[in-house]
Amino acid sequence: WSSDVCSSDLLCLLVPFSGAYKPIVFIHGLVGHAFNFDEMMGWINATSPETKMISLPVFQGEESLAPLWVQLQDVARLVSDLSFGEDGTRGTLIGVSQGCLLARSLITYMPDNPFDTLICMSGPLAGQFGLTSVLKPYLPAVTTEEAYLLFYTNTSQHHISVANYWHDPRYESLYLQENIYLPVLLNLVPHPQQEEFKANFLKTPTQVYVSGPQDGVITPYESAFYGYYAEDMKTIVPMSQQPYYIHDSFGLRTLDSQGGLHFLNVTGYDHFQWIREKDVFESYILPYLH
Repeated sequence: WSSDVCSSDLLCLLVPFSGAYKPIVFIHGLVGHAFNFDEMMGWINATSPETKMISLPVFQGEESLAPLWVQLQDVARLVSDLSFGEDGTRGTLIGVSQGCLLARSLITYMPDNPFDTLICMSGPLAGQFGLTSVLKPYLPAVTTEEAYLLFYTNTSQHHISVANYWHDPRYESLYLQENIYLPVLLNLVPHPQQEEFKANFLKTPTQVYVSGPQDGVITPYESAFYGYYAEDMKTIVPMSQQPYYIHDSFGLRTLDSQGGLHFLNVTGYDHFQWIREKDVFESYILPYLH
């Protein structure tokens, strides 16, 4: 923890300070780095210099292409090493892009989920169906329409993070059958931890999701709000009509009924501006740090 910007010390103890925000943990996105949050941490430090915060220095750059179950287990161990104090102190978890999905996964996966607040900026929460600028350099010969042939294989599922949230709406049954990560996280397929995942998810009573139509990377951008393409790819099925909401498979409908979901659909910002623009921080993130 550090009340200065960008400490990577994962083992220091949290000492509570009066007037500080809750401790904050940041998770960067695909091919991102811990330093991507430097500017935001500086803004927080200027507002509340006693706040403890850390941007996790793990799976940076191309290492972020590692399979998500591997990343999730390692991040969970690192977070467990952070002392939130013996007084029941809980924290805020902030993730962007793929890091948003990892953050959302973390609160579901950890039995001792230590976060009161999740702030999730433009993540593929219901999947991704677009080889956008971030992905294309790594798959120059693959088209979006053909990508399922690569991603829905045992090799890709166990070696490529993007494969773990690739969701081709034309082949829904294949997605449910071959994707070993996202359908499990959403409790859409049977697995031994279904009830535990739901209970863990509900331990984070305030969840904030930020994205917008000019995002340009998460496709469709409504995936950041748990909506997704219909099979015809011409319409978006909103969260309220998704099976995981209707059946409350992982607690989304319950949390919604409790007033815990906050969806901020913000126009005028692309994918790379969510953590770089101070007005985004001041308007859509800062109010939830208290």
